[in-house]
Amino acid sequence: MISSTGLLVASLTALAAVAVLLVALTVQARALRRRRERALASVQGRRRHLVLEVASGEDEDRAAWRELAELSRREWRGMRPAVIGLLAKVRGRPATELGALLSAYGELDAARARLNSRWAGRRARAAYLLGLARDVRSRDHLAALLTDRSGDVRFVAARALGQLGDPAVAPALLAASAQLPGLRPGHPGLPAWVAAEALLGIGAGAQDAVAEAFGSKDAHVRAVAAQVARFGSYPVSLTPARVCILFEPEIGTKETLMGLLGALGDASDVPVLAAYLHPLVPARLRRAAIAALGAIGTPEAAGRLAPLLDDDDRSVATAAGQALTAMGVRGQDLLDAAMAGAGAARRVAAACLHLARLRAEGVPA
Repeated sequence: MISSTGLLVASLTALAAVAVLLVALTVQARALRRRRERALASVQGRRRHLVLEVASGEDEDRAAWRELAELSRREWRGMRPAVIGLLAKVRGRPATELGALLSAYGELDAARARLNSRWAGRRARAAYLLGLARDVRSRDHLAALLTDRSGDVRFVAARALGQLGDPAVAPALLAASAQLPGLRPGHPGLPAWVAAEALLGIGAGAQDAVAEAFGSKDAHVRAVAAQVARFGSYPVSLTPARVCILFEPEIGTKETLMGLLGALGDASDVPVLAAYLHPLVPARLRRAAIAALGAIGTPEAAGRLAPLLDDDDRSVATAAGQALTAMGVRGQDLLDAAMAGAGAARRVAAACLHLARLRAEGVPA
């Protein structure tokens, strides 16, 4: 029968053996990693100039590309990180050539296969690579990931589709920004900024889908449409935006719509925007309407802003003064007139004119 002392000694001996084994395995793993890193550096050092020649667009006869396409599998494994790293930094023909190099080694086919992996990380990495390579053949595969169960995968797939620049995926991106089944209320499939970034990446080709999205029943989709139309400067969105702002219940989307009307609208939008200057309207909407009227800059817009210089809400009064300042001579004439009066309007006008002079002189205000 084994005594307690013998059992303790045996346990300690076993633990010591395990510890020694773990240390040995750690040392061996580090040695292998360093050996691989040295081999990688050696391969990259010999061939790196070829990759740089392709990435710089100077490989006009494609001699460097052909030499890279004839590497052994071992040499390619060494060059692959450099190719992918440069692909993330270039555009145009160099990006196309580096993408073709990845395709020549079967990297893009393998990435498309990994889009069906059970592991979210693999799906996301595969989508990232296909987006970098601008692989248009993967468009439908990537669009299918916009409803993936993983938010990270949806995020990467959306950005990859934006990099492809294909207008055909614009409706899918807008639909993915809606409240998807299975997600908590208030949590859309794609955050608004992710969907907007991808749609802006597509460019003017997305504007018809964006204009149509103003009629969506989903508030998230309308918010994305407003952001993209504003920052993409899509005139085709003006008419649906003018209708949308009349019935839009979401304050944040209303603010963005006002910014859109200010950037692309005209004198016909002044009455609608002026309706939001009423004291009972939330201050953030009043300020958004003021900024939009200032951007339109017509005499009627200026006339609507001048009375706000003595508003009880100091932030609203200041916003009105800044909008008048930005209008140029027309607005500054109204500020000068306020300076001749008294009370809050005079103080606000003086402050705004002073800041305008500082900016004109290049002094940080």
